[in-house]
Amino acid sequence: MSKPLQKKIGKGLKVTNEQIIIAGIFVLVLGVFIGAMVAEGGASKKRMHAIESIFSTHTLEIAGEFRCSCGTCGEKNLAICTCETALIEKRYIENSLKTGKSHQQIVEEINKIYGLHNNG
Repeated sequence: MSKPLQKKIGKGLKVTNEQIIIAGIFVLVLGVFIGAMVAEGGASKKRMHAIESIFSTHTLEIAGEFRCSCGTCGEKNLAICTCETALIEKRYIENSLKTGKSHQQIVEEINKIYGLHNNG
């Protein structure tokens, strides 16, 4: 069996070509992961800005009294959550406001349908 090629680096530290390749792959994968996380952060900010421009201030005020009910986003505040469930709930609030329902009526309805009111 042949002896693996070793390179001397630093003060007597020896590494094999295999170790160098594994370290290189690790650094590459880590770079891709970090790049994806940074890109997702930018996409989330753009999506949040788009959501803020879709819904009225009053809708977001009411939504701010609740946590998201999807169960997968860590119960974020409904006003800032961007998951599909949060969008459905905010559309419900927006439509309820357009039909003339009061703030209190909407809060009671949302609490009955979805729950997770910040005060209860």
